[in-house]
Amino acid sequence: MPSHIIHPIPPVFDTDSRILILGSFPSVKSRESCFFYGHPQNRFWKLLARLRKEDIPSSVEEKKAFLLRNHIAVWDTIHSCSIEGSSDRRCPKRPRLYSGSRFHPDDLHKRRAVWKNVRPLLP
Repeated sequence: MPSHIIHPIPPVFDTDSRILILGSFPSVKSRESCFFYGHPQNRFWKLLARLRKEDIPSSVEEKKAFLLRNHIAVWDTIHSCSIEGSSDRRCPKRPRLYSGSRFHPDDLHKRRAVWKNVRPLLP
């Protein structure tokens, strides 16, 4: 049975962030490790490290420092949802944004000032 979970991981960003990577909702392993892309088989950190020609960060502190040093912000778009396991497909495809909803998006627009330096990668 799905559990209603509020996103437990705060976004990572600062005023120097230039790249914004948006996810959806953290996996079980990410929720357990209290940080983004926490499953050991996830290629996120390996790929970013290779692109930046740096060592793969392992601890949460190293990952945060890596992101900020490289001007990367990470944020998820779902504030809370009813989910079973880790699959994004388990969150409703069409959110109901009314009282009793099973899915609530995060209010990215309220923090727009934070994103003033972020530019789209594609026109």
